Amino acid sequence: MTSSLLPMIYKFIYEDKSYKEIAILTNLSIADIKQTVKNSVNYIFDDIISKLKLFMVELDLSDFQELWSGFHSFYQKVLNNIQKGTQYRNPIKLTPIALYLFMKTNGFDIASKDYYEAAGLSREQFRKGLMCVRNYCPEYINRDKRGIVLRKIINVRTHFSFNSQFTEISECLLEKLWVFIKDTKEEIIAGVICILTMIKLPVHNVKYDIICKKLGVKFGTITNQVKYNLCKSFKIEGFKGFRRTSYLLKPVLD
Repeated sequence: MTSSLLPMIYKFIYEDKSYKEIAILTNLSIADIKQTVKNSVNYIFDDIISKLKLFMVELDLSDFQELWSGFHSFYQKVLNNIQKGTQYRNPIKLTPIALYLFMKTNGFDIASKDYYEAAGLSREQFRKGLMCVRNYCPEYINRDKRGIVLRKIINVRTHFSFNSQFTEISECLLEKLWVFIKDTKEEIIAGVICILTMIKLPVHNVKYDIICKKLGVKFGTITNQVKYNLCKSFKIEGFKGFRRTSYLLKPVLD
């Protein structure tokens, strides 16, 4: 079988076509298709990692074998937890989602958008897979989310050469606001804390949307998180964005 047929088989699997339907569409035997699906874990892992390494500095491929070994063990645990007959037992569907969970659990700093684009998934396919698979992964559910957020904040501080006070204020705000923002994504929490810290210091030489780009989130998402979550929790009225009404956030910042 040529490698050019692999993406086609993966596409049909995501369209929930049966092996019989795929055999008709590709002129392959059902046995060949099953073997391709069975062997897809290694191929998908290699493909995604090769794309991620282009922009992930911390992805040290000198330890590639160790990374693969750790993931393979993680993958088998997740697979064993998924009930037979569930669509995400299919390696083609499970591998990219399990790899994302493995990387997040092990502290790799990667935005979900960057990941699902590298994996060749749509946002909807990624979110559906994540919702289905994460419940079978206790390591992901119980990961040190606050620690991951703090590492993202420190990465921002280092990248933009902010002083140590940036980290100190960020840690204080994270402690104070955690209960209100802990249920959203790590990169969004980090974005909220970074921008609030910039307001409190203040920092004027870096634009807010540049911080958001570094974290892989939209500036509007951070604004909405503050407006509809923090402002509501602190009973702040009239907030219309950081540039115009940041002075209203004093109860949040103090």
